[in-house]
Amino acid sequence: MSDLEDVEADRRRAALKRVLEQSGRSPAAVAREAGLANANTIYNFLKGRSNSLSVPTCEKLAAVLGISLSALTEIPSRQGFAETQRNFSSPAAPDVAALQSEIRRLRGIAEQAWQEANRSAMDSSNSFVERHGLPLRRHRMF
Repeated sequence: MSDLEDVEADRRRAALKRVLEQSGRSPAAVAREAGLANANTIYNFLKGRSNSLSVPTCEKLAAVLGISLSALTEIPSRQGFAETQRNFSSPAAPDVAALQSEIRRLRGIAEQAWQEANRSAMDSSNSFVERHGLPLRRHRMF
C-alpha cells in the first residue's frame, strides 16, 4: 500500500471515529441498524486491520448516521463539524442523486490516486513504444 493510500485510510478512519463519537452510538449498534452481518468490518477498519470499507457499507453507514457520504471520507473544517451536527438532527433519508454524485466523486479520486501511483510505469511504457514501436506489431491482423 502506498503512503497516499495509508494517509487516505487514516483520514477515513478518523472521520468515522469522529462521526460515531458525535452520534453517541457504538460501531456494533450502527452495524445492526445498517443491516450489516456483524460489526467486525467496522471494528477491523477502525483498529487499522483493514484499510477500506466498501462503498455499499459506507452508503449504509451514512444513511443510518444521517450524514452525507463525504462526511465519512473527509476530515471537515470547523464549519464541517457544524454541518455534521445539523445532519444528525435531520431524519436519515438518503438522497439517491447526492449519493450517486458522491460515488462518482470518490471514484474520480481513486482513479487519480491510481494514475499518480502508476505514472512512472505508464511513462516508461509509452517511452518504449515511442522508441521501438508496438511490441509484436507484425502479428497484428488489423
